[in-house]
Amino acid sequence: MGIALPQVVTSDRASGAQVIDGSLKFVDGSSQQLTKTFSSAGNRRTNTFSCWIKRSGVQLENIFSASSGTGTNHNFIRFNSGKIEFYMNETSEGSKVPAVQHRDIGWYHLVFIIDTTNSTADDRMRIYVNSVRLAPPLTTFDTSNNPSQNYEGYFGSNVKHTIGSKHNDSQYYDGQMSQVYFIDGLALEPENFGFTDPLTNTWRPKKFSGTFPSDTAASSIFSSNTLLTWAGGTTESNWALSNSNKTATYSGSSSYSDVYTAALNSSTTYAFRLTSTGVDSNGGWFFTASTGVSGTHPDERGGDTLGQRANETTLGAHGTFATANSVSAGQGAMSGFGDSQPSAGSGIDFIVNMTARKVWVKAASSGSYVGGGDPTNSSSTASFLLPSGTIYFGNVQYDGGTVTYGDDATFNQSFYLPLDGNSPIGEDKSGKGNNWTPVNFGGSVALDNPHVSGARPILNTLPGGTQAGVGVFGSKENVGYAVTVAPKTGGGNAYYLDGVERPALTGLIRGATYTFNTTDSTNDTHPFVFGTTAEGDNYNDGVARSHNDGTTWSSSVTATNGFKSGLPASQAFDGDEDTRAGNDNSSGAGNLTFTLDLKNVHKVEVRTGLNNTVTINGSTNAGTAALDPQYIVYEPGSTFNLTEIKITSNGQSGYRSDLFAIKVDNVLLRDSTDNRYTAITVPHNAPNTLYYHCGVHSGMGNSISDITTDETKADPYAWRNVLALPLVGSNSDLSNSVNCTSTTKGMTNRGDAAASSDTSNFYVGSFEFDGSGDSITSPYRSDFDFTSGDFTVECWVRQDDTSSFDVFVGKYGGSSSGEFIVGKNANTPTFYWQDSSGNANINATNFRGNTSSWYHMACVREGNVFTMYINGVCENSTTDSTTIKTTNMKLSIGSENGASDSPFDGYLQDVRIYKGVAKYSGTTVGTQYFVPASTSPDILPDTPSGVSGSSELTKITDGAVSFDGSDDYLSFATNSDFGLASGDDFTIECYTYAEAYTNSTSYSEIIRQGTSNAGSDGIFFHVNSSGTVSFRMSGTTKTTTGTVNIGGWNHIAVSRSSGTVYISINGMVENHGSVTNSSTTGDFRIGADFGENNFYKGQLSNVRFVKGTALYTSRFTPPTSALTNVTNTKLLCCQSNISAITAAVSPVTITANGNAVATNFNPFNTDINTVRGQETGYCTFNVLRERTAGYNPTFKDGNLFMDGRGDGTGTLSAQSGKFYFEVTVDTVGSGGQIFLGVQNAAYTGTERNWGNDNIAAIRDTGVFYGTGMTGTAGTYTTGDTLSFAFDVDNNKLYIAKNGVYFNGGVPSQGTGFTHSGINFPGGYTPIVSDSQTGQKYRLNCGQKPFKFPPPDGFQTLNAANVRPETVIARPDQYVGVIKYVGDDATTHAIRGLNFGAKPDLVWIKNRDQTEVQLWKDTVRGVASAIYSSSTQAADTGSTYSDRFPSFDFNGFTVGSSHSGSNSDGDNFVAWCWKAGGNKNTFNKDDVGYASAAAAGLDGGSLAVTGASVGTKQGFSIIKFASGSSGNKTLSHGLLETPTFILVKTTGASSDWSIYHKDLGGTVNNYLVFGTAANATASNIWGAAVPTSSVFGINPGTTCATSQDVIAYLWHDVPGLQKFGSFEGNDNANGTFVELGFKPAIVWVKAIDSAATVGGSAATSWGMWDSARMPNNPAGNPLFANLGTDENVRGNGSSANTGGSDGNGLDGFLLVDMLSNGFKCRTGAAEINDSQTHIYCAWAESPTVNLYGGQSNAR
Repeated sequence: MGIALPQVVTSDRASGAQVIDGSLKFVDGSSQQLTKTFSSAGNRRTNTFSCWIKRSGVQLENIFSASSGTGTNHNFIRFNSGKIEFYMNETSEGSKVPAVQHRDIGWYHLVFIIDTTNSTADDRMRIYVNSVRLAPPLTTFDTSNNPSQNYEGYFGSNVKHTIGSKHNDSQYYDGQMSQVYFIDGLALEPENFGFTDPLTNTWRPKKFSGTFPSDTAASSIFSSNTLLTWAGGTTESNWALSNSNKTATYSGSSSYSDVYTAALNSSTTYAFRLTSTGVDSNGGWFFTASTGVSGTHPDERGGDTLGQRANETTLGAHGTFATANSVSAGQGAMSGFGDSQPSAGSGIDFIVNMTARKVWVKAASSGSYVGGGDPTNSSSTASFLLPSGTIYFGNVQYDGGTVTYGDDATFNQSFYLPLDGNSPIGEDKSGKGNNWTPVNFGGSVALDNPHVSGARPILNTLPGGTQAGVGVFGSKENVGYAVTVAPKTGGGNAYYLDGVERPALTGLIRGATYTFNTTDSTNDTHPFVFGTTAEGDNYNDGVARSHNDGTTWSSSVTATNGFKSGLPASQAFDGDEDTRAGNDNSSGAGNLTFTLDLKNVHKVEVRTGLNNTVTINGSTNAGTAALDPQYIVYEPGSTFNLTEIKITSNGQSGYRSDLFAIKVDNVLLRDSTDNRYTAITVPHNAPNTLYYHCGVHSGMGNSISDITTDETKADPYAWRNVLALPLVGSNSDLSNSVNCTSTTKGMTNRGDAAASSDTSNFYVGSFEFDGSGDSITSPYRSDFDFTSGDFTVECWVRQDDTSSFDVFVGKYGGSSSGEFIVGKNANTPTFYWQDSSGNANINATNFRGNTSSWYHMACVREGNVFTMYINGVCENSTTDSTTIKTTNMKLSIGSENGASDSPFDGYLQDVRIYKGVAKYSGTTVGTQYFVPASTSPDILPDTPSGVSGSSELTKITDGAVSFDGSDDYLSFATNSDFGLASGDDFTIECYTYAEAYTNSTSYSEIIRQGTSNAGSDGIFFHVNSSGTVSFRMSGTTKTTTGTVNIGGWNHIAVSRSSGTVYISINGMVENHGSVTNSSTTGDFRIGADFGENNFYKGQLSNVRFVKGTALYTSRFTPPTSALTNVTNTKLLCCQSNISAITAAVSPVTITANGNAVATNFNPFNTDINTVRGQETGYCTFNVLRERTAGYNPTFKDGNLFMDGRGDGTGTLSAQSGKFYFEVTVDTVGSGGQIFLGVQNAAYTGTERNWGNDNIAAIRDTGVFYGTGMTGTAGTYTTGDTLSFAFDVDNNKLYIAKNGVYFNGGVPSQGTGFTHSGINFPGGYTPIVSDSQTGQKYRLNCGQKPFKFPPPDGFQTLNAANVRPETVIARPDQYVGVIKYVGDDATTHAIRGLNFGAKPDLVWIKNRDQTEVQLWKDTVRGVASAIYSSSTQAADTGSTYSDRFPSFDFNGFTVGSSHSGSNSDGDNFVAWCWKAGGNKNTFNKDDVGYASAAAAGLDGGSLAVTGASVGTKQGFSIIKFASGSSGNKTLSHGLLETPTFILVKTTGASSDWSIYHKDLGGTVNNYLVFGTAANATASNIWGAAVPTSSVFGINPGTTCATSQDVIAYLWHDVPGLQKFGSFEGNDNANGTFVELGFKPAIVWVKAIDSAATVGGSAATSWGMWDSARMPNNPAGNPLFANLGTDENVRGNGSSANTGGSDGNGLDGFLLVDMLSNGFKCRTGAAEINDSQTHIYCAWAESPTVNLYGGQSNAR
């Protein structure tokens, strides 16, 4: 059960500890990586790489790589299956491959240290996992080659580096990663990045608090250094010095000329890099004793010189230099010097020690100095020597060039990449500026992350973007004001906004829309305008002014020949730019004349046909003759009165004067609308202060100050948006909702382009294109003519094809009629544009698309720069001053030209076009300039640190009513409040979330009022099969042109004002007209008509009926919070998340029919904490589960995506509490064999053999499966989301599809469950199973935002919440393992436990010899010894106390040499347990008592004679005298029923008797050490199995009669110990056993008689522990019943031959000990044949620690 957990990693508890907010998810198959090429080399000898990772699977995958790109010249850190491979050079220098398997699913902290300066060869490459070094003797190596001393590798060099892949773009990592450090120049141990948490004894992350090394030169390693300059020597002609005399440029030609330094100081060390550009092969460097040598080749100079020229691989040494280097005068060979040949553009590093007269030199890209010496050691071999005397350094050139001394021979390349969502992926936070390029990552963070800085969804969304909300992004900030004009205080007139005299407005947000309604007649002579000064009418950016005041504009148009049939004037004023009005004009010139009188107009736009001439106020505008239709824009720059528009045809036959639409001040003129206003969508570049005022009269307005930009609330570039297609449910353009200046573009689906619920980035759907003729098109508009201006085109893409050329968005009809294309070529995104000369394009540099992930693509022009961004990262950029062509091509989404050319195969969402603005800027390829968001973010809240508090979800307060579409509805009795007379104004509104447009063939009813189902009776308010909304009143119907969105919340309303009905969808009036009918009587229903055959399916929220007020008669912003009881409200219901019949206002009682129930899914919940947990470990699919042949699905996406046939079960299980998870069907298989639900976590059998008692699920056929399943279900298919809410404590399961619970379930109230009486003793865990091929599913346990909110009280399935309240946080305080080496000493103190007390049971075994298994306990005392490998009576006396003198604090003492406990040089292991102490004869919880009664141990029929009882740890030691035969009972002192009991007679020879809860659960089942299988003996455990107070024995059967007996009893304790059974599978990919902790000790015993080893019965109890076997796989077990050493197989007869895994481990008996259990890695009979096995396990650390973090992976 989830509890409020304290944050333990605070400064006062664990200094430097770190809470991590997230981790970066790498998905195999998505080619994701981070890349970086440093501009110069770093240290290369010494560095440290540290990261935290959580692997999704076991495969070949790179973590960190660097390569020169040739041969084997690369470093890499990778996993090859489960093994770490650490290479400095793939063949020759430095390779470490520990023989250790890392197959755990928990978090690993990895630290890799390179320090080739170390004199100890084995310490030059070091590997640490969770702070433990992988090194002998505990770790053996498959490969271990140490690098040469001072060898320089490639990490930090100026070559390509990758994180998450190999350097050649292969071996991609699949898993999570966080806190990546590279410290260049320092060898840092793990404690710099982590610490052992004292409260949990686990290794936890810590932020590096040290100092990142500064950029340093090689010179910094020397005690004294002077950097060289060219000035000082005799420099010859044609040389120019610059860069503080460090750069010398030669401008001569065909003539040798020298440049020199000053004489080198005789006691100085110089370190420098010489770089050159443009040098010829004759030039080069040289040392000389004199600057007077005449110019010639540097290696042939004569005199006292030594040098090398660019095209030579040898030195030329002369005079004293030749003598110093023992070569003859003339050209002398210098072995190996080819490495430093200074070709043009290269660099050479020099270390010149003038005191020692030695020079070390190497190519800048080389790993070592010529000659192999070390310049830090002045006595080491130098590359060459210098003679005594004066020395100059020089350079000679022949045909020009530049040579420069670099200050640094090396640079520091440290970096720190948090990868936690608090900064862009790849951003270096070390302060070094070493940013990395993220490749193929999508939305990097969740939508709530404050770093989201672009590509927010078009629509408002519910938590995390999983659902479409009401309205568009930014609309929540929209504000409307009612404007009137009235006398001003002090004289004159003033504007009154909402009744307040000319208020000063503040805090407007750029991108939000503010509407000033000027419909009131007092505004008629006072045009409302904006300005940058108090009275200046000079600001029109983002401004729209509606002149629609009820005028029927079409009546003002006259035509010379009358209007052609079918093209009436009204079509030009219907609000649609694409419908045409015109005159016949079959011959001769004709014209249309439009007479009007509009004051203070800024701009007029006329859309008309080909070759027409437009005259505005007498000014002729010819337009663009080649376009049909054409746009004429008249904007003189100052306001004017508009009086006439005249359209004249050119008189050619077949042409006519026609008119599509007129826009005045960015608003279409429309007939019969009454909503005059001035609005502004505040531009991104708006000044911080604007003013509103009258365009004619002064002193009426005031200021608009403190205008701000807040991209979390509105898109500041919204004012330039001309197309906004969410593509969820419909193809509707919402640009007119995004801003006030755009008009809605008509979009047409072509081919099979259609809305799909299969996949989405935001919302619950997208648009699917099948790659064969599908597209969405829009007729030509000037909004899509970019010419030479700025623009932005962006969209979200998920492609199903990676081979063809596909168009996402474009206007292109071939080489002569194209404008632009945003698309892909194969899997490379591409951006084309076209001018009169042809095509130009740029392609993505790094990103490659795949078929499994969404990505965001943005193509931008800013000035003359064209740039492509993928997921916010600049992929390419170029400069082009072109003017893009203007054609009359239609805009096409999904194909080249709306036909079949270049068709896209995949899904699109959130397609946007901005004209006139570059929404994104920045041109450095590989740099992330903005951070997009996603509902499947790359950053997950799954971290190695846990949570800072509770991970419980925030409670939801709003609600709705859910209708399943079958027989659900709400009914109300007849009441006059629902009756409407013909003159009544009214409003009916609600929020609707529908799965589909209809649940029948015609419509889905929302509101019905009347007496019958006749079409002429009463009120109908419903959604039609096309998605339109209809309102019908007593036979008169009005239907919208727009549609509601499927898979999103919509606000729909109908209002009547003075006989005119207005129907709106999401704030836009979609139809209006006269409806004067009445409906005065009849019943009232929500969700069904009276015929009960048009049921609504989905959710309805906030249904409100207002009688007497028309609330919505023009464009408005839908309410963003729960509706309230406004004046005249008669009904307000469907708001509760508890009861469907609760209403804030209702005249009558509401009746819920069918399964109409309340839900907390509602349109107002925007708190992501209601649908996603906090940082901790989350349940995923368990890749450790064994799987049989043919049932091996692939798991990806952090093990949340399952692809293929088989079972996917969870990594976490719940034993108590209420939990919720979702499964989305990505691709359904062939059907009929799909099971989704919960499984008994203890089930370890093969796939699909669970039986009804181990699973509760729903099949895709709609059938429930499992014992106790009740009710009916519906089918599910691709795109559906199934929700599972399970109440463990009340054994109930609730299942929903797309938010609607079957059986009318209300989980928060405990009603309508689909499964009751579940009893899964192992706990509940998710299961997804399909026996067919082709299936793909996505699991979400709360690490991503849920699509539907969990019911109240149900929590995410994560580590913080499933952790039992009684979990033992520090199991090492109760159980421990010590290794020691015997020494024959009289007393040998053994320490190392963390008990904080003495152990109460110690079990010792010699690992090297055949010797007894020695048991000592504090109840019997040190003088008594018994042996699990023997049936003999206890050995007693001083001999045995001498061998084991004492139990000590945190240990014990052995002595008196004996091979069973302290033989010299032998290796021993001791398994130790803490019980209740030994302060008296009877002990409980470290308190001693003098009597059994005082200790509460007198409850049985036999007396307890000694005891040590630990109730918290569930372990007791009980001593008693057995007495005569017969059923007896004894108190055990524990608080729960023992599940594992060992009984041994100490006073006589007798077998051990062993009780285990999974032997059969009867009084007759038992085992002994050494028997083959489960045995029976009548009443061996007395008359009854153990209880919570007593256990039973039967002397003569359980033990000897009338003898002293000792009993050891345990029960399960979460986080400490567990006792159970499993079914083996006889496979190396063996059974996985979930324990809830990382084990310290595991025992396994086969109990079926069929289990055999070498023909003999499998008798042995195998024992593994983490101290002897710290790495996986754990082999070499010891056996409780044998005295053999750890190299002998369990039957005692087979040595370790032929079965080894090559690691020195017993290949027959391998186990992976993991962070949450253990997994058998062999099919051997002792542990994993196809039989039943029992196990006993004790913990090293709990899977979930105190603060929700996971135990370290092993």
